[in-house]
Parts: sequence; structure tokens; C-alpha cells
Amino acid sequence: MDGFEKRDVVEVAEELGIVLYAHLHTSKPYYTALCPLHGDTRPSFAIFTRTQKWFCWSCAPEGGDVIDLVQRVKNVSFKEALKIATTELAPEEAMVRKLASTDLKVVDTQFLQLRAATVFDRPRHLIFESAQRMLEMFDDLMSEGDYRGADKLLRSNGL
Repeated sequence: MDGFEKRDVVEVAEELGIVLYAHLHTSKPYYTALCPLHGDTRPSFAIFTRTQKWFCWSCAPEGGDVIDLVQRVKNVSFKEALKIATTELAPEEAMVRKLASTDLKVVDTQFLQLRAATVFDRPRHLIFESAQRMLEMFDDLMSEGDYRGADKLLRSNGL
């Protein structure tokens, strides 16, 4: 799910028309409701905000995440549920999150190239030739497969 982020399960549940009752007085805040999946007379549905999980004591003790909730309540495919239950991240944000979750030995070359592209967006006091030289050095390092060196070059120039 690169480039996407799951939305808050409480927010999505309310959009689906589930009336939630907050239980915020405990150390683990949660919400209860009449289960939208079966005819309910007493609240058996719960959402735990800390884990972003839901379940129903009566019909779905295994519960699930926000995507599972949308799939079951709206009776749609995973692909359709994904459109409702996630938000698309900007490409830069997706790269930052991907890099943060990646082993430091593996560097995302696309992220490095995005950072290098910001060279010409820098203030005008940066002389064109020095920016051009820096990009040439960056390209050389990338073509040699020295991603750490390319990253170090960008960091040393404040990028």
C-alpha cells in the first residue's frame, strides 16, 4: 500500500452511519455501537482507537481494520473498500515514509532523485555552476551505485 495511508477507523465508521458511544474514561479509549453487520438490540460492536481495530462480540469476534469494516458494511470488494478507507499520500510523503521504514542499507533511489531535483529550487544566491557541479557529482555517485555517497552529498548541501 505504498502511497496510501489508512484513515481513522472511527471517522470512517461515522461516515458509514454507525452511531458510536465513546468510552474515554479508561486507559484504553474505545467506542461501542449497535453492530451494523447484524440486527442488534444491545451494543456488541467495539472500536479500539489505539489499535485502530474493530470487532463484534456476536458476529465478528475476529474483527479487523478499517478496510475490513468498509468491505463488510458496504459489501464491496477489497479494491472498492481501499478507495474509501485510505487517503493517497503526496509522492514526496510516500517516499519519506517508505525510506523511514526501509533498512538503512537499502536506499530508495527515487527519493534521492526527488531531493536532488530541489537543487534548482534553492535561493538565487546559489550560483548556477555550483548547482550544476553538484548535480553532476550526484549523477556520478548514483551511476556508480554509491547511494550512501549520494545521500551524504545531498545532506551536506542541506537537502
